Parts: sequence; C-alpha cells; structure tokens
Amino acid sequence: MDRVEAIIEQFRQLPSATAPARPAPRRNRWWVLAAVPIVIVVVVALRNGDAVPTKVAQLPPATNWRAVVQHIDVTRMQAFMHRDPELLQQVLVVGSPAHGHDLKVLQQLEVRGMVLDRNPIALVSVREISASTHDGVEQVRLQIVDRLGAHAFHTDSITVVQSGGRKARTWFLDVQRRRGQTWRLFAVTAAGSKPLTQVSGQGR
Repeated sequence: MDRVEAIIEQFRQLPSATAPARPAPRRNRWWVLAAVPIVIVVVVALRNGDAVPTKVAQLPPATNWRAVVQHIDVTRMQAFMHRDPELLQQVLVVGSPAHGHDLKVLQQLEVRGMVLDRNPIALVSVREISASTHDGVEQVRLQIVDRLGAHAFHTDSITVVQSGGRKARTWFLDVQRRRGQTWRLFAVTAAGSKPLTQVSGQGR
C-alpha cells in the first residue's frame, strides 16, 4: 500500500459524518449581485426611520401652584420680619393692590418699630379657578385655604405682642406673569367679597 492508498484507507475508517464535504458545483450568482442594491436601500430606509423620531405634541408641565403660593407667602413674611420693601418686589406686581396693601403693613411696622417673628401661614389647599392672557400677560385666579398659626411682633425695645392666629379661611389670589418670567401676586380677595380689592387683616 503506498501513501495514496494509505490516506484513502484512513478516510474509510472515519465516520461518514466527518467525511470531507464535496465542493459544491459553481452556480450562476447573478441574482445575488442584483439583490445587493435592494438590500442596501431597505437597510438604509429602516435605519433612517429609526433615526428620525416621531414628533409627538407635548403639553407644557402643569404649574405647581402650591409651591408658587408658598414662595410668595414666605417672601412676604420675610419682608415683614426684616421690614424690607425690596423683598416685596420679588413676589408682588409693583403698583398692584397686593403691593399697596403690603407697603401699608410695612409702614405701620416701621412707625411702631415692630417686626414679625416668624412665618405663621400654613396652606391647606390650592386650586386653580381660571386663567387668561392679555397683551402677553398671563393671569391666573387661585382659590386657597390657609390657616394662621400663633405668632408675635417684636419691637425694637424687645417688647413682644402676641397673636393667637386664626382658623382656616378661604381666599382668592390673582397671580400674574409675563411669559418666561416668575409668577407674582396681583391681588388678594377674601371669599364673598368683590374681586381685585385690597384685603385688610393679619396674614394677608
């Protein structure tokens, strides 16, 4: 047995599954070449479709009115705690009924040499009632319920005037802003009174 016959014999002893595959006959592959451009076009179209997101109309996020009112109240009370009228300009519409009311409160505190000792306002609920826009100014009316906790006024001579606060009460707040700016208080109205009028009394 020569080398060639020995190699053939080795192949005969191997399992048929491991026999070397016979070369496949050459076939005309023209259809493969013709299909390549079509495949490329389909793949590109699919990728472009994934790359361009579908535009979905999104509503602007709802305003957290509780946070807006709390910010206004805290800043107003700080103005009374420090007798600082400039703080009022940060959260009130200058020249508005609310601004005029709070300036009078500051004047009274200045004359008496008194300051508020803390922020006594506790919000119970805040609800949007209506909204409108005129000449680029947005205005929203809010119905709120709040309580006034115990607080005191200190004089420059350390005299303390205590106040027991009041129970829950309903108010209407008109807030305004120009688009892109912060909300400011325009007017405060006690429930049952005429709108956009100044409200006297502690805490508002």
